[in-house]
Amino acid sequence: MLIVCRSSYREYCLQNDFAGKGHPDGMPAVPAWDAIAHIELMKRLNIKKSVLSMSSPETHLTPGNDEEAPSLMRRVNEDMAKICADYSTYFLCFASLPLPDVEGSLAEIDYALNHLGTVGFQILTNSHGIYPGDSRLSQVFKKLNEHRAIVLKSIGHNMN
Repeated sequence: MLIVCRSSYREYCLQNDFAGKGHPDGMPAVPAWDAIAHIELMKRLNIKKSVLSMSSPETHLTPGNDEEAPSLMRRVNEDMAKICADYSTYFLCFASLPLPDVEGSLAEIDYALNHLGTVGFQILTNSHGIYPGDSRLSQVFKKLNEHRAIVLKSIGHNMN
């Protein structure tokens, strides 16, 4: 599994107070990432395939702002899907969802499966203090289950 930080998302994290202005979840920095450099690393280490996904804190950086997160999430998911299409020998991707925004997440599930070629979804263990088992997210998990989707849970800090 590879955590990707595309330039548009990286810039967003560097400027966003909630992402710690470049230090989300206490990380020392938001790393830059390059597909070609990563492919070279894969070749040196004899790695055949990497699965791309987003890192915490994902894109719902402003609590309660359900307008901002889905559009940024879409752009990041599309960026990852393009990398996977351009370098399909090396990369697959897990799309992310703008949780805890249920409607935005339901739309992104359909879009990612029908248009992006994602192989699954990566979600955080909590999104603004709302955990995957919370009944408010039941529609999201029902839809994921209907599609028999692979779901990777990645550690997300409770930033409330």
